[in-house]
Parts: sequence; structure tokens; C-alpha cells
Amino acid sequence: MSQIYPLSDNVIIWIGLESKDSTHALETLQYFSEQVEYIISHRWGDAPNAREHDWWRDGHILPYDKTTWESISSLLHRSWFERVWVLQEALSCNRVLLQCGRDSIPWINVRKALLVLRQKTSILPPDIRGRLFAYARGLMAPPLASSEHLPLWTRNQKCTDPQDRIYGILGLLDPRIVAMIEVDYSIPVWETYSQLVLAEKDVYQKLNMLNHCNMKTRTEGHPSWVPNWDQPIEGANTGYLSIRRFYASARSSAVAKLIEPAYHLQVTGRRVATVCRVGHTLTGTYAEVIDEIFDWAPKEPRSDMYVSGGLLMDAYVEVLVRGKTSDRAQGNNPCPSIRRLSELLTQAIANSELNDEAAREFKDCFFINICLFTTKEGYLGVCAEGLGEDDEISVILGCDFPMVLWPRGSNQYEVVGPCFVHGLMLGEALKPPLEPLWKDVLPVVRGWALSYFINAQKGELLKNDPRLGRLPTGWEEVTALDPFLPPFVFKNKESGHISMNDPRMSAEAIKQRGIVLETLELK
Repeated sequence: MSQIYPLSDNVIIWIGLESKDSTHALETLQYFSEQVEYIISHRWGDAPNAREHDWWRDGHILPYDKTTWESISSLLHRSWFERVWVLQEALSCNRVLLQCGRDSIPWINVRKALLVLRQKTSILPPDIRGRLFAYARGLMAPPLASSEHLPLWTRNQKCTDPQDRIYGILGLLDPRIVAMIEVDYSIPVWETYSQLVLAEKDVYQKLNMLNHCNMKTRTEGHPSWVPNWDQPIEGANTGYLSIRRFYASARSSAVAKLIEPAYHLQVTGRRVATVCRVGHTLTGTYAEVIDEIFDWAPKEPRSDMYVSGGLLMDAYVEVLVRGKTSDRAQGNNPCPSIRRLSELLTQAIANSELNDEAAREFKDCFFINICLFTTKEGYLGVCAEGLGEDDEISVILGCDFPMVLWPRGSNQYEVVGPCFVHGLMLGEALKPPLEPLWKDVLPVVRGWALSYFINAQKGELLKNDPRLGRLPTGWEEVTALDPFLPPFVFKNKESGHISMNDPRMSAEAIKQRGIVLETLELK
């Protein structure tokens, strides 16, 4: 299929006969798509010839009545939008029409409309918000639609065989990944899923598939490091925000191998902290969630300090929104700053309620199966439900999020899932501290939030980490045009080998800087 659709003159997607409101839904999406723009760096704005300005903004109310929203909901719940296999026919050709009865609309306009609507969470009806939150993950272009993100999309789709959650998207994945996956319906489902984890390890020297693991959705009796993509995602997914914003392992290469016949995965990383307190899940009524947020807030918001520096309140609000702030962004960014979030929450605590602005900015807190935690070392984080006291927080080489691991003795662990921990999201566990004048920033280039450094005093912007020095002899940084790789990669001039990982962040180089790494065995 990956070869048939791109060679087609046109592709027509038939989603069924007209209904009483299907024409209205398509006309609404068409007009909305003409007012907004979406680009690969995952940014929104007004379309060049927009008649309606600011329709892309989250807080901007759209002039849609109940009938209009219901027509869009009805369209999104048609069977075509629920199936796994059909996505590649929509994304593999540039000339695609969505046909409903006698009405049609260019697929590119549907795609743009849904991607922009998805981020307007504060004004969407609950049923549309829930559908788009999951569905739009599959509509993004590489690298946002990749071997990391597309399986997350399939979890909320329908298919006859659970192995099709991988097989049904092979036409959209990196051909190097596809070459390592054998289509075989006779093997166990979990073994099919493990092939994607191991393919990412071998092709990219990455372990970001571990970010799909979840203690609550894993299949009993099977390896904890193998995600169970046959279970839908409920609530927020800590490890997968809409764009790559974090580099907990600092572009390091995974050092891992499969141990057979036990089917354990041996990885290398650093154990950083031990969980000592776990909160209630952020679920229930609005009032119950607010009470939990207020209960965990610093008692002295203007003076309590955080373990890695800065105010504890600043760390707390960044954890609540899981890093979606403007502080490390370059250029125009719609997210609030940490300072503004701290002001809003401090005011809300003083008044014992969230005002409309605070409720909007902290809207991502209101998801099920997410809970706050602290560690004995003083770190503060959030993780999917399932972690417990004495679980360990580790940064694994090649994995962009810290992982919660359940100790099982003899240096063996079970994977609980990814977590967001303030002070561990940008490679702090594997690098020396930055000098006070320098700050991490993450400008977005071709869909990748790249790690840059800015001198707060001089305004100087560096692409090269001042802590790492020069590249090793024989290596150079080059521009990559491959849509599945970052815009800048590293090339070995002698062998011609291309790597997305920084050779200065190899296990050996990290150890030479005095960082203690360990071998961990994931059961």
C-alpha cells in the first residue's frame, strides 16, 4: 500500500452516504480550514486570506451552535474514522478527496481543520474533545507522525486483529523500521509489539517505545518493557505531548540488548531518585481535583526552594502542565510562562478557587489516571497511575523521558511507565550543571524541539552545548533531509555512518565526566 497510493493520480475516500447533517459538517470544516493555518513545526495561525481572524486561538469562541457541533461529532464517529488500516490511504498521496454521498472536501483541509480544532480544548464539547485528542495524533506529518506516535494513535482505533495496530501503519513508518518487522499473525501479539521496540533500538539506538508502557495496561505474564498497544489510552499520556519537547537522556545512544530466553531487556542508565509520596489520581469531580492540586502546592510559594534550584512553586506549575510553557520556546508561542502560571496558582490558592484564566491554563491537569509524586531527594513529578512508594526514577540512555521502575531484586526491574520530573527533562542527570548565565531553550525546527542554549546576559544563542566541548575526531554535524531524522545529525566522516545521537553523549563519554551509569535488567 505504501507504494500504490503515492503513485495514484487521485485517491477518493468514501465514508458513506449523506445524512441529515453531513453536508453541514463538511461545509463547516471547509470554511474553518480556510481561516486557519497549520505547519509542520506544530504551530497555528491565521490563513493568509482569512476572513475570520484568531479562530485558531484556544480561547477564541467559535460561532457554532449545538447543531453544528453535533454534525461534526457525527462525522467523526463514522466507521471510517475509527479504523486503523485506512490512515495510510489518506496520508500517502497528496491528491485525496473525502467523499460523503454527493459532497466532497479535500482531505488536506479536513486534516488541517481537525489538527487546529484539537488544540482548542477549552471550547470543544466533551465528546469532540475526547475524539480529537486521540485521533489527531495520526494526522501529523513526520516526525510527529512516526514510529513513536502512530502506535499511540492506533490504541484508540478499531481493527480485527490486535497485531494490525502495528501492521496497519507499516506503510507510514520509516522503511528502516519496517524492514525489521516480520508480518506474522501466528506469533503472539506481545511478540509483534516487541519487534517495534527492538527495531527502534537497532535502527535509531533509541528506547522511546518504553514511553508507551503503562503498568495499568500491560498484559500479565508478558515483559513489562513491551507496550500493550491493544489497550486504549485513558486521560493524558505523560510521555507523549504533541511535540518532542524533552531530552532527559540528552541525545544519548541506547546501550541495550535482549536477554534470551527470559526475554528481558538489558539497558544502561542512571538511577536518580526514589519515590516517597504518591498523590491521589487527578480524577473525580472538578472540586476534588482542585483540592488535590491545592493540597500539593508549596506552603510558602514565594520562598520555598526546589532541589535543583529555583522556586518550588515554579517547579510545581511546570509539573502540573507537564512542561507546556513558553519559557524554553523561541519565537511566538501560545503557551503561558512559568511566571504567569505561578502567579495564577498563587492567587487561586489565596482565593480558594480557580478563575477562568487559571482554569484554562491548567486545563491539562483534568485527566484521569495521572498522579503527583515526590522523591526522597526532593524531586517533584507526575506519572500515570500505578507507581508506588520506593519505586525508582531512572534516566535510561536513549529514552527521552525519565522512567519509573519497580525494583524486583538482583538489579531487575519492571517498567511502571514514563514520568515528567522537573529538573530531569533536559539531560540534567547525564551532564554537568549549566553555568548560571546559560539557559536551555528548545526552538522548533521541522517538528523537532532542538536543544539550544542562550546566554541570559548577552543574548547569545548557541547550538553547541557549552558543557560538551568539541565533537570527537572524525565526526561532524550535518543537515539531514530525511523526514524521520532530526534536521541536524552526526556523521562519521570515515565510515559515513549517520546518527541522530550525539557522539559526545556515548556511555563512555558520560562516564568520563564522572556520571555513574548502571546496567538495569527490565523484566
